[in-house]
Amino acid sequence: MTRSILLTAFAIVIFTSCEKVIEIDLNEADRKLVVEAFVSNDSTFNYTKITKTGSFYQTDAFETVKGAKVTLSDEFGNSYSTTEKESGYYYYNNFTANSNTKYTLFIEAENEKISAETYLPELTKIDSLGFEFREATGFYEAGYSVSAYFTDNGNVKNYYRFKVYKSDSLFDNLFYLDDQFYNGISGRANVWQLSFQKNDTVNIDMISIDQYTYNYLAGLEQIIDGGGQSAAPGNPQSNIKGNAIGIFSGYNLDKQTIIIK
Repeated sequence: MTRSILLTAFAIVIFTSCEKVIEIDLNEADRKLVVEAFVSNDSTFNYTKITKTGSFYQTDAFETVKGAKVTLSDEFGNSYSTTEKESGYYYYNNFTANSNTKYTLFIEAENEKISAETYLPELTKIDSLGFEFREATGFYEAGYSVSAYFTDNGNVKNYYRFKVYKSDSLFDNLFYLDDQFYNGISGRANVWQLSFQKNDTVNIDMISIDQYTYNYLAGLEQIIDGGGQSAAPGNPQSNIKGNAIGIFSGYNLDKQTIIIK
């Protein structure tokens, strides 16, 4: 993913997309558990997904892992049990994550013991959304480009991910950044490769993430950009400990909607 940065009175951050599906062949002896776990300020987005596969990136083909024991705790000694509401999906009971808090995940599954830690950083809110029309180019059709405006907290190092939806349909793209170029100032995140038309409803999630999640996305980007063709392809850097791969992420979300008029 190539990110172009333009600096004016504020920082303008432009993302590109990562849409290629990558397959890494693993033989039966190499099969690992795959953990995709989240804690969030959104009560509907707090769960652990456990699967097992020989091809790490095709998640829709993963074999789900049933009957695991999954426990979540925070740095203050609170513990949260989980309920397996569907095969391989474990939801934390009576839980919503709090900002500036460290969380620990414990999993017992398939005779393996797995743990991970994540941190839910302070929430950075979207100040506003805007759009502007652009003419067709050799790469993009004519349409409207949408931007998210926000103000970075200069007192801490910040990492962000953005999710973009047309109505309720999520675009399958990776958008992420840190605050290297706009620490403590106003910024504009322009998802310029997505084109929208009049009357489209665009929803954007701005997600404050920790460094582990940022590094994981950066590692995933490198594999996608390389096409999975290296002699010894690896997995993105992870915070999962034990015989498993994946990520345990803290997502502090702010959401806004704009209608193209």
